[in-house]
Amino acid sequence: MNSNQDLHGLVDELYQGLEVLPYHLILGVAPDADGDTLREAFHHRAQEFHPDLFYRLVDDDFRTKAYAVYKRITEAYRVLSDPVRRREYTDQREKGNARYDSSRRPQKSLGATPHVQVNSAA
Repeated sequence: MNSNQDLHGLVDELYQGLEVLPYHLILGVAPDADGDTLREAFHHRAQEFHPDLFYRLVDDDFRTKAYAVYKRITEAYRVLSDPVRRREYTDQREKGNARYDSSRRPQKSLGATPHVQVNSAA
């Protein structure tokens, strides 16, 4: 099997699991991976699946799948590399959600808006 076949197989495998695979598996790291490990894994995956690598391919289906995988890799890194998002994602995973949903973030109270009087006399 050559590297082109390996890449097609990996793209197909990740693409089929995009909606259910946990982010750490998409990046290929342990669930408790630290920031350096996440960054290294992200850069490796991003180089492997960057859309610019596939823009000349005639196979539109593969190009579409590879782009979807790349977007999910980016999403996984964005969530796991941010401690607040990562904690929220972990909570959401425990409730059965496969992907991070920012709409489920606790809303910050803005409180009352102070009244500001503008002095028109100059």
